[in-house]
Amino acid sequence: MYYKGNLKRCEDYNAIVSYGEVYQGIPNINSVKGFVKSDKIEEITECWSEITEREGNFYIIKHPDYSGTYLTEVSELPPTPIEII
Repeated sequence: MYYKGNLKRCEDYNAIVSYGEVYQGIPNINSVKGFVKSDKIEEITECWSEITEREGNFYIIKHPDYSGTYLTEVSELPPTPIEII
């Protein structure tokens, strides 16, 4: 499932989920420092999901625990436009 909306609303949703889930690239990175030494972190997930643009609309993966206020739920992304050569 995905949420569809404008760029700002998708970014806001991404920030809310990322902060709530304590992703390490978000400003609350200090919350993990007591548990994991920063030099032991090999991969850092900086946000919940990448935002995708298709035909002027923006999409983000829906998190099961966070509602997307002002976003429209869709079951799948529209197909990628075919580039004509």
